[in-house]
Amino acid sequence: AVANADDEARLKSATETWLKTFRALGGQMRCASVLGYRSLSTTRTGQGPEMHELTFVTESGRIRSERRILETETELRIEGDTAKQELLGKSSSIDPLDAAGVVQQTLRHPVMLAGRAARGQDRYREISRREAFGRNYAVLERIDDPLSLQVWVDVDSGLIRVVRSLETRSTGPVWVR
Repeated sequence: AVANADDEARLKSATETWLKTFRALGGQMRCASVLGYRSLSTTRTGQGPEMHELTFVTESGRIRSERRILETETELRIEGDTAKQELLGKSSSIDPLDAAGVVQQTLRHPVMLAGRAARGQDRYREISRREAFGRNYAVLERIDDPLSLQVWVDVDSGLIRVVRSLETRSTGPVWVR
């Protein structure tokens, strides 16, 4: 009975944390309506050239990403079992395992995770409270696949600050942020 009471307390604490996250992101209904995202980024390393990237992602795993460095453009498209990259007018297929890794990475975006939680598609339990990087966090673990996805939520703001997942690599299991 103690384990059940402890589990209930962890579920309740995770629910309260998600409610704070939903409020920080504009409300549970707004979060529940998120079925994808668009991101635009510019990256520069040192004095090197800028890289511009525009990415579209849907919850179904459909991805389109366009990158531009100097005058070179690449495009990545993943939809279902089809994954292709185009560079300099030449199209090539992408290994299905590599494509699956890209899809999993994009679906771990904090906004996507909040959307799934708001719709009740994923359930979480709190596994700990931690202080790191000068902030207090509630560490939530997805119930459907224990030990493979953690969400670190800033207790004060309700914002997701860290998403960690356990991936199996050729060298063994590795936590990825």
